[in-house]
Amino acid sequence: MSTFTANISIITTERLSVVSFIYNGTSYTSTATEYDTNKWFLTRNQQIPVVTSSENVSFYWSIKLESGFISNTTSHNQTILKIGLDDCSVYTIQLFNLTLVDEDNQTVLNGTIYNTSINVDIGLFYLDGTTKVIGFNKSYKNVNPARVCLQYDVDNSSLRLDAIIQYSSNDRFVEFYNIKNYIINNNTKSQNITLYNLNSSKGQEFKITYKDSNFNTVPGAIIQVQRNYIDEGVFKTVEIPQIGGDGTTIAHLVRNDVIYNLIVIRNGTVLGTFSNVVASCQNPALSSCEININSFSSGSTQTDYSTDSVFTSSISYNKTTRVVSTTFAILSGVPALTSLNVTLWDSHLNTTVCSDSLTSAGGTLSCTIPSNYGNTTVVVEVISDGVVKRKSIIVLANTPENIYGNSLVFVGLIILFLIVGMSVTDNPMMLGIMLIVGSILLVVMNITTNTGWIGGGATILWFIIAIIIILIKGSNRQ
Repeated sequence: MSTFTANISIITTERLSVVSFIYNGTSYTSTATEYDTNKWFLTRNQQIPVVTSSENVSFYWSIKLESGFISNTTSHNQTILKIGLDDCSVYTIQLFNLTLVDEDNQTVLNGTIYNTSINVDIGLFYLDGTTKVIGFNKSYKNVNPARVCLQYDVDNSSLRLDAIIQYSSNDRFVEFYNIKNYIINNNTKSQNITLYNLNSSKGQEFKITYKDSNFNTVPGAIIQVQRNYIDEGVFKTVEIPQIGGDGTTIAHLVRNDVIYNLIVIRNGTVLGTFSNVVASCQNPALSSCEININSFSSGSTQTDYSTDSVFTSSISYNKTTRVVSTTFAILSGVPALTSLNVTLWDSHLNTTVCSDSLTSAGGTLSCTIPSNYGNTTVVVEVISDGVVKRKSIIVLANTPENIYGNSLVFVGLIILFLIVGMSVTDNPMMLGIMLIVGSILLVVMNITTNTGWIGGGATILWFIIAIIIILIKGSNRQ
């Protein structure tokens, strides 16, 4: 897909009627936007044909005015190159660097010593996925890392990439890593993908079955398996298998001793998120190990997550431990540097409170807000590949329960009765004023929580307004 643009100006006595984009002899409709009087910006997103060898095609714009006059712009040529992929033996524009590591200690496996095997099957498609531009298959035997390179820069075009990566090594499982709907354009950088290979003596094969809200299986969906590395305080994506036609897939997990997150994704949409899963299997020697999950057993509802077309994440805060955390997933499966940044809410927003980062296709980041940041407010940002994906504001002020404990209700009643008692009078206006003073006092002493003086959370403000309205109504009836 390429984007063609043009600017045109029309004499004041005429108006634009129809604009056509003529590409390789075929006429296509285009978009015309008038940004000033009789000045137009023309644009057309054109599908570029697949070619078996490099060739030139012509294109130009045809402008028809309301008077019936037709004018064509100067014809130009576009060179269409036959794009190719290889193992970087000839081509130089690197797309992927695939590194096989031991899943437990995360050390790189020597290709020859550990008899590593990395097999790739890559397809480049038009953005709608209907037409395959080129395919690439390669077996990297005893080669680690394995590289994939593109023949030409795609310039201002965009293509979709899908890939299946199969990998294994001595005494370790055969595992899969799927990439779906990864967009390649002129901003695409080389991506380092770590393939985590689990030792067969330390793990177990699990059959995972997922069913949606209608209890239907979802063939074609992928499952991001994120392993908790407790010593690092992060989750990392260690495997991305695809659900087969029977509604199941295979994942390789450590029984009982490791915590996992499972994120189910299909066509760029998160179907379910299952947090803190422990792979339990009583007798693997006697029966197969299985994990059955569905949308109703999801550890987090989808309203907990903010999702765009390429990224999904959640933000949570534990008031007791003061830990801020985010669980994220890059929907294509291609890793990117993702950061969790917590900054002080002030006029500068440049004081870092705590932070954490990880280069992965998905995982969990967390950091602890120091206790010296007391009754303040902080801004939490989740940033992936340099773009802010989600932002949240957290108020660290103590709650009434923290200050008064079980005496909260008693203290509140005492103050209310005291204020009402002080205002016992025949004048209803004085009674209302004292109620307002009591309400403000409850907030000042932090006996009741007020989330602000503006907006839907301004509970005390709305209560005071209600009292004033009642007093006005009552005074009018006297």
